[in-house]
Amino acid sequence: MKFWKEDQIKLLILALVFLIAVIAIIIAYVIFNEKYFNPNSGNNTSNNQIIGDVLLEQNKIMYFAGTVKVTSKVTNIGNTKNNLRFKVKFISNDGKTIGETIGYVGQIKTNETKYIDSYIKLDTKDSKEITYELIQ
Repeated sequence: MKFWKEDQIKLLILALVFLIAVIAIIIAYVIFNEKYFNPNSGNNTSNNQIIGDVLLEQNKIMYFAGTVKVTSKVTNIGNTKNNLRFKVKFISNDGKTIGETIGYVGQIKTNETKYIDSYIKLDTKDSKEITYELIQ
């Protein structure tokens, strides 16, 4: 007398394969996030600087596989500017610049706000802050 029918065995094997695949995906997701993302990534920050008549705010930092993406909020509180650019500087714990990248805004009108992404290959574990500098 057969306790399990052939169709039931196939269904059980299929369910086990599906369960193993789901567990593997969850484990891969956890390992991927721990390995490639800075625990502070994606956090909003309060690093605001007014340089001349431009307000630069560090809005978000993401770290992925050796590349840092900084999203900066740029607000023009003065006259319309053409070809606006700025440097994003990473400052170490001892006050030295350990890396810098460029943010390109282009034209920005009076009271206009733009979000600019800047990228740099850098290990940010020794960086304590980010500063901005306008490029003339």
